[in-house]
Amino acid sequence: MSDEEHNFETADAGASHLVPCSAGDIRKGQHAMLKEKPCKVIDISTAKPGKHGSSKCSFTGTDIFTGKKVEDQYPSHAGMYQPIVTRVEFLVLDVNDDDDAISLLTDVGDTKDDLNLPASGANASEDDVACRQKIIDLHMEEKEFKVVVLCAMGMEKIIETKEMLN
Repeated sequence: MSDEEHNFETADAGASHLVPCSAGDIRKGQHAMLKEKPCKVIDISTAKPGKHGSSKCSFTGTDIFTGKKVEDQYPSHAGMYQPIVTRVEFLVLDVNDDDDAISLLTDVGDTKDDLNLPASGANASEDDVACRQKIIDLHMEEKEFKVVVLCAMGMEKIIETKEMLN
């Protein structure tokens, strides 16, 4: 088999987006898959073992992409999954508020045009609206700035801006 048959351009190697763990090992502030959504755990309550089995962990979290509250319950010894969550910074090249487009520059000098500005409107979170407005304002002021992109489960979302210091 020759090297020409393989594509080695990414370091992903088809790895999973999840890491297995035990429900009893999850702590407040960590990420966990609750109801098949990647969430940041904001509260955990543990019920003592009863006559019908082991202790149970009740998790409350916020979906890291929508901000919606998610609740789920698992036996403390049960297996569950944690999403692999990363934060990546990109330099902003161009912003088009009319069609929600944003053009970014990667560390290796390629352009990234597959993301949109954070949501606005009735269903958008306050954080999304504020982040979107800050991006538009910084672009209008012709300042150099970066955006922070949250990546998990094959999805990406702009969550923050960082102004570049001259």
